[in-house]
Amino acid sequence: MNINTILLRLILVSFLYLPLATFANSDVAGRFDRSLKNLKSLANVQIEFIDTMTIRDTESLKVLRINKAEFSRAFQYTYLASGSKYRASCKLVSANDDNVMFKKPFEAAFNGSSYATYSGDQSYMTLRKRDTQGDESVNRNNPLIAPFMFLTKCSGDPGCVLRFTDVISLEVSNQFIRSTRNMSDGLLEVSLQNASTDIKHTKWKMVIDEKSDSFCPLTITKSDSKSEYVYQLLDYTNLGSYQFPTRVEWTASSYPPTSPPRLLKQGTVIVTSASIPDQIADSMFRLDSEEKAAKSVWDWDQRKYLRMDPGLVKIKAKNETARNVLLIVILFTTVVIPIVVAKKFASKNQ
Repeated sequence: MNINTILLRLILVSFLYLPLATFANSDVAGRFDRSLKNLKSLANVQIEFIDTMTIRDTESLKVLRINKAEFSRAFQYTYLASGSKYRASCKLVSANDDNVMFKKPFEAAFNGSSYATYSGDQSYMTLRKRDTQGDESVNRNNPLIAPFMFLTKCSGDPGCVLRFTDVISLEVSNQFIRSTRNMSDGLLEVSLQNASTDIKHTKWKMVIDEKSDSFCPLTITKSDSKSEYVYQLLDYTNLGSYQFPTRVEWTASSYPPTSPPRLLKQGTVIVTSASIPDQIADSMFRLDSEEKAAKSVWDWDQRKYLRMDPGLVKIKAKNETARNVLLIVILFTTVVIPIVVAKKFASKNQ
């Protein structure tokens, strides 16, 4: 067999596989489009879930100032949305250390024209006209949109969270697929284009059932220069025609991989309820009662307190007094003393 015959056979084989890969890409893209369309069809949605996490990484525990071999906690999240309006809350269920935030509920709401947050721990409220990209009340592992987690545009920013309202407002091209690969047991691995615009080294891939006609990823993996997150999306159910997992199990390990693997943290998210409310009162997207209860209210647009906790007023007064005293000391040491020294030096030279 000469070299030309070998090359011809290789070319023919490559053409045989190319249509299969193209069909797989198109099939996954079609599932994605249908799933996104079904999600956008949900006019109203309400979901509650429990998020548990365990941290074993020594460096992370030091940052959190926790003197234990591991730290574990559980939060309850509630998310209510209607179009661009939403309300989200987070409250502590349990923790094995007192050094944990949100012992009382943290609330956030956007009514379409104004955004507010309220911390029960500090009795502190913030107001602003525009919505923000994310806050502590919104969970980045929300099972409702877990199949679309790779659509986040700032995967390296802890404060940037992909939300339900973000996904339904996106005009996303299904050209996110970089490549597909057939695996064993009828599974298909899909490598994804990096949706993040600010993190260039983040890589995403997912595994789906090759024969399924739905966009229901079984696992999604995100890796960057420091860590690798592996999410298992389990126990799919549906709201209307939209399918989503009711259980998400995830692990975070150091990356590139080590031997043995170095587990940094892990967690589980379990949906406790999900529904499509017929109607949602507009008052649900405002924090009226929380605003009345708040001791301090900060307006980000005006850059000032609309109301200040009496305790903060005292602290501010003390700080202003201390600042004035410091200014007097600085003035005395930088102006008065040099003048006195200069006069004495001049008198000695006369």
